[in-house]
Amino acid sequence: GGYRLELLDADEQHLYDLTSDFVQSVSTAQAHEVFIPANLTCKDCTVRLLRQVPDFSPDFYFWSCADVTIVKKRNYRETCSGKGSSQNGHCNCQRDYWGNRCQYKDECEQDSDCNVGGRCIYLDGTALPTKQCFCSPKYFGEKCRFPNPSSMPKAVTEIDLSKHVTVPLSDRLTMYFKTKLGKTEDQDELEFVLIANGTSFVGLGWRPTALGPSCKNWPFDIKANEISTKVKRQAAGKPNESTSAEYGSQSQEGYPQDYQDEPYLFLNEWAAHDPFTPMDCSDIIIGTARGGLSRVRDYYARGRHTPQIDSAWGGKDDLIGATGWEVSGITTIIFRRKARTNDGPDHTIKDEMQLIWSRGQQPGEHVSNPYHQLEKGQTQTSAFYVVDELKYHGLGTQRGVLYINFTAARNEFTK
Repeated sequence: GGYRLELLDADEQHLYDLTSDFVQSVSTAQAHEVFIPANLTCKDCTVRLLRQVPDFSPDFYFWSCADVTIVKKRNYRETCSGKGSSQNGHCNCQRDYWGNRCQYKDECEQDSDCNVGGRCIYLDGTALPTKQCFCSPKYFGEKCRFPNPSSMPKAVTEIDLSKHVTVPLSDRLTMYFKTKLGKTEDQDELEFVLIANGTSFVGLGWRPTALGPSCKNWPFDIKANEISTKVKRQAAGKPNESTSAEYGSQSQEGYPQDYQDEPYLFLNEWAAHDPFTPMDCSDIIIGTARGGLSRVRDYYARGRHTPQIDSAWGGKDDLIGATGWEVSGITTIIFRRKARTNDGPDHTIKDEMQLIWSRGQQPGEHVSNPYHQLEKGQTQTSAFYVVDELKYHGLGTQRGVLYINFTAARNEFTK
């Protein structure tokens, strides 16, 4: 759909329209020149971008906001966003920051920022960060700073799936998982392997099926991610494709509405009041690979927007090992995690869980049904979907949802 820009005052009330209406003609625009009255000043205000999403509903909008203060030109002092110094009207940015006002941040500047054997790869896309660390099999995590366990495979040929449970997710993506039991429940570990026919990202997310819509109050209500209000999942109905009954059912053409919603009076002013969907409140791992290098990170999604790395929510990367490869058009991602992490953006993996999964769109294979704005509008950025860039996964067999009882599967396998 189209986009609209507006200016809000310090009380977040509408002050001025920066676009006269929703701009529909350019579907991949990354910037828009605006004009404001010469006498307009505004302290502690907000620029709000509204993006229509007709695929979700006719009146659904994504919001994105930026703080702004508008002053007379004579009163303006360049701050370089606090991430650089101004000299002769130009900003000299601190390491990893860039832009004419140092307003953007990358993960790295050169290969040496990504530990031994890692590479700083420029994705050549439009999403941030544009430069990312891809790690050698010996390391994982932010800037590849964490050493992998010695038991992690060092090459795709070393993978042993004989003790994993196999769950086909689509004709191009298969999940494998196994549980390593510790002396206590807090020491239990899980290993997941995702094998995708494709060269872009793969994602796997989960949340307890008993977690209801009030979880969207998190992180403003720190207890909202706890299962305090039970929500019974109804039968999922006839799925488009099923795994065995032991591992539940999955849908690829649409997310099922199979929750008895809690009353929406539980939602605070900071929570989206849209229908509760499988992506809401999901603990997500997203991995990409280039040859023998990989980037696997821990994310959280509050809703149907781009997931953010756990540290953005005050959490941390709770993986205990991760690696991956891309060989002959096949992407393999492996990661390990404690079943229980006690981290705010994470969910304990136990009993019945809802799982969501996705594949990144391949260049030239943009999947949408029905055709929407990206096809109808003029494209300002021709290669809008770049390999390994975290953007909308698309519809159809690009994503799905299913239910797995991890405790039952673990007990069955360890008899």
